[in-house]
Amino acid sequence: MARRVSNLRLELHEVGRAPAVLAKRAARALGRAPTDVHAIRVVRRSLDARGHRPPRFVVTVEVEVEGEDSVAPPDPPAPVIHASAAWDGPPPLIVGAGPAGLFCARTLARSGVPSIVLERGREVRPRKRDVTRLYREGR
Repeated sequence: MARRVSNLRLELHEVGRAPAVLAKRAARALGRAPTDVHAIRVVRRSLDARGHRPPRFVVTVEVEVEGEDSVAPPDPPAPVIHASAAWDGPPPLIVGAGPAGLFCARTLARSGVPSIVLERGREVRPRKRDVTRLYREGR
């Protein structure tokens, strides 16, 4: 069975050898030897650029470990959203146009519910330049 390990830190200079580094860190988090790890799969990766330290990735992986069944449990079923015949209430307010906010707006729209997304961040073009600068220069 695959075991999930969250919050593994990966510095930007380690990205080129990420599988080996993540396997070693996952084994340590599970209290196992690195040689016990047979397979590793990245489930989630996010960039942490908070504070005054260099940006780094925070990774969640699924690991297959020696001596454990290699059959993964089935994924949980997707939530069922029933489309409304006609939405007659006020539109829901979604605060933030990040991944969660946009997913929420999309899910509501697919269900026939109009929503309003509020975002106080910069406009798209300046934000795109900021993200490009972050990836290229680390700031």
